[in-house]
This record gives sequence, C-alpha cells and structure tokens, in this order.
Amino acid sequence: MYQGKLAFFFLPTIILIGQYESTPLDDYVNAPDPHFGWTIIDTYEAPDYKLYILNFTSQKWIDERFSSRSIWWHYLCITVPNRLTRPNTAFLLIDGGSNTDGIPKPNDESVELMSMLALGTGSITADLQDVPNNDPTNQTRNDNAALAWTWKAFIDNQSNPAILMHLPMTK
Repeated sequence: MYQGKLAFFFLPTIILIGQYESTPLDDYVNAPDPHFGWTIIDTYEAPDYKLYILNFTSQKWIDERFSSRSIWWHYLCITVPNRLTRPNTAFLLIDGGSNTDGIPKPNDESVELMSMLALGTGSITADLQDVPNNDPTNQTRNDNAALAWTWKAFIDNQSNPAILMHLPMTK
C-alpha cells in the first residue's frame, strides 16, 4: 500500500520533469562560444598567497553592428591562499569597471579586499572586473543606461531575447 502511494506521488513529478523547457537564459548560457578563453597576464607571489591576473574572454555578444565591443573580455584576478582550508569553496565578486582602467595590481582596492578574504576564509577568491563589458549601439552610456536600453529594445521587439544585456552578464 505504501509503495502505491509513493508511485502516485512521484509519477506526476517525473512526468513534469520530462516536460521541462529551457528558458532563453538557459539557451544563451549553455550555447558554445568559440571566443571563450583566458591567458595569464601576470602572477604575484605574496608571503601567504599567490595572485593570478588573467585576461578572460567570456563570449561574443550580438555583433559589431550592434555593439562597439562585441567580444567581451574582462580582467579576472584569482587569489589562492597558501593555506587552503576550504578547497571546495570559492568566492566570486562580479565587479564593474572598464577595459580602459588598465591591468589590475595587487594593491588595487577590490583585488586587495579579495586577497584578504581569501586569507581570512582559507578559500580561493576571484574578482571578475568589467561587467558589463560593452556599450550597445556604440553610444556612450553608463551601465544602468545600457541595461535599460537593452530592455527597451527587447520590449519593442521580443523576438530576440539575446539583446538583453543581463544574458551575457550571466554567462
């Protein structure tokens, strides 16, 4: 009798799982992108940790007709403490900024903060800078204005959800 009740409960759940449809965000994030990659720009060795500065290319968003910088690249600063007490834990700070700010240094405020966090928690930390990474339609807009513009463009024409800047910011 108990097994029959369990089957009655779980069967609809299993059927519903099989009918799951992906969202535009799922599709965007899971789409392969040949531009994805990274190179190590610099490595700093401190007494208690190692800091890696990477040029991280996350994706190509839309194309050059739509954006002044369709290839999104960022500075990624990864701090690995010498005493790693939480090897299965990491902290990621998604940070603003601009590609024109220059290569991050160990004494930059956010990099220094993340290095202190790595030492304090015994876990790896990462500071992903320059998110979002471009300016739609080659206009000079701040981050919030650019986000608002992409939402307006999507509301005007909902056939292309990839125009929403939140999608590449998530990827």
